[in-house]
This record gives sequence, C-alpha cells and structure tokens, in this order.
Amino acid sequence: MTKPTLPDDRMIPHPDHLSPRAPGFKEIVQRHAEAVQAGKALYEDPITGLWVMTAATLWDRSCCRNGCRHCPHVDRDGPGVN
Repeated sequence: MTKPTLPDDRMIPHPDHLSPRAPGFKEIVQRHAEAVQAGKALYEDPITGLWVMTAATLWDRSCCRNGCRHCPHVDRDGPGVN
C-alpha cells in the first residue's frame, strides 16, 4: 500500500520546530520547497551550512521524535509534539 502524497500544509515547518521569526526563515522555506520540487531528500541550510531532510523524505518514514525541522508528523491541531 502506498502512502498518500505529502499534504501542502506540511511543507511549512511547525512553529515549534522552526519559528517564522527565525533568521533566514523565508530562505529556508524557499530552499526546502525547491528541494522537494526537485525530488531531493536534503537541502543545505542557508544559515548553518548543515544538510536538512525535507518533509517529503520524512513523510516516507516513521517519526523518530528527534524534533526534525520539517517533520510532517507533528500534530498541527495541538501542541507541537510528535
């Protein structure tokens, strides 16, 4: 059985994992979207230079509860815990 496509609302990080006020937020979201569109599993964080997994990559996995920036498994209706 194939998992459904990543919902659009999971493309923006949960505020508990990356605040919209964080430095570079807009560029991070843009790089993330470009990586997902290109089918890449990772993108380079513009602030730290570290590699970050995309929500699409994480969508295909079970939640590890490590607080991944783009974790699509975070409850969007309640507290930001997986």
